[in-house]
Amino acid sequence: MAFNPLAQIPTGVASTTQLNASIVALNQILAGLSGQTQQAASTSTLTVTNVETDVPGATLTLTVTGANAFAIVNGTFDYKTTTGVASQFFLGLLSVDGGDQTANATHDAAVSGVGGGCTQTWKVPLSAGSHTLKLRAIVSSGAVVAIVGVGHTTITATVWDIP
Repeated sequence: MAFNPLAQIPTGVASTTQLNASIVALNQILAGLSGQTQQAASTSTLTVTNVETDVPGATLTLTVTGANAFAIVNGTFDYKTTTGVASQFFLGLLSVDGGDQTANATHDAAVSGVGGGCTQTWKVPLSAGSHTLKLRAIVSSGAVVAIVGVGHTTITATVWDIP
């Protein structure tokens, strides 16, 4: 059942208890409307192959209490293709509690020695409790090799903990 803040608002003459309940309900709503931002950056260079791998250090642990909580997550991947192959790609992924999200950051991996940045933004619903968010990387073919750089590869999450 969804939280209904209007159910907490008294009608007619209100008692102190009713007014306090309304204030508590309003504070819960307002607390959820101010997003809290966390960020983590990669801590070491990762050689990316066609095996999906966690980006070292690009992990956040979030704890929420609200039944309607969500996070807006931005993954920024600083990569360089060391061995390129035509029509192949570098893919940056987000894993939440061990499951990959459907969208990914994608960049061409056709040319050796070429790098850059690519980003993806995800909206992730969160149930009450603790959640682990990780950036992961993979290339589309075993013939492609890429690296993900230190410090410029980041995960940023703004959490909206809504009751």
